[in-house]
Amino acid sequence: MKEALLIYNGQAGLAKQNDSMNELRSILEAGGFSVTLAPTKQEGDAEEICKNCDSSFDHIFIYGGDGTIHESINGLATLPASPTIGILPGGTCNDFARTLNIPTDPVESLHALLKGKSRSIDIPKANDRFFANFFSVGLIADASGHISEPLKEQIGRLSYFWSALKTSLQPQYYQYRITYHDQVIEGEAALILIANGNHIGSFPLPTTHPLNDGCLNMYIVKDAGLPLLQAWVEAGRNNIKEPENNENDNFFYAQISELQLETTPIANIDTDGEDAGVTPVNITVDTALPFLVPTIQQT
Repeated sequence: MKEALLIYNGQAGLAKQNDSMNELRSILEAGGFSVTLAPTKQEGDAEEICKNCDSSFDHIFIYGGDGTIHESINGLATLPASPTIGILPGGTCNDFARTLNIPTDPVESLHALLKGKSRSIDIPKANDRFFANFFSVGLIADASGHISEPLKEQIGRLSYFWSALKTSLQPQYYQYRITYHDQVIEGEAALILIANGNHIGSFPLPTTHPLNDGCLNMYIVKDAGLPLLQAWVEAGRNNIKEPENNENDNFFYAQISELQLETTPIANIDTDGEDAGVTPVNITVDTALPFLVPTIQQT
């Protein structure tokens, strides 16, 4: 019999989620899994559970949002060999699940994953923290620190954009020096975004890439407010992987496999919506983890 670990939010007051968790457990058991439940009680629990995961587990299913996934991969990436990972969306945006074309309903997603296949997915590292979906300094990182938990509970993913809108009205600009692939670029920016996934805040990024190519997409947006929105729309309209389209007055794009970033002033770092320290930072793509994905993949 296959062994599965099921991580879920075990905090009190989540009756609806716990009902779904019980259904997920039943589906796994019907599929031939012996299931061990691993409830989280506080921040950091998912990482510790994964870091101490017994080697007897064939699969680990993570029922939660991007923050729980972020914690989990930081535990799993330290193991000599990771169990195959199944993401069961249970958060606000579920961006990395969207990148893997996993249905947003947890029960539907489990059925899709059990019929799917295992795929090796790149897991980049920023200094000493791994991330699945994105790394940022500037607008997104600064906005994340201003999100109200009550507002997040009331309007979900729109809270991210409300916070970003408020931040963009009085943005912090950063002088940057970026070294990548023996190139050095310098300038001033409102946002530096390094993306492994293809979505942020449930919305698609301007370009996609295979998730096992050892590369990341780097976006530098030089101004905030309406110019930022215009740059984003224009990037989505054009093929920014073509040299003639990857830079304009307010936007720069490059595909990278490693990067060193310095900023003035020192900038907060956001990885997958979580605080990850401050600049300077070194980003590498040296790790991959096995994920279950639906059979039909477009990324």
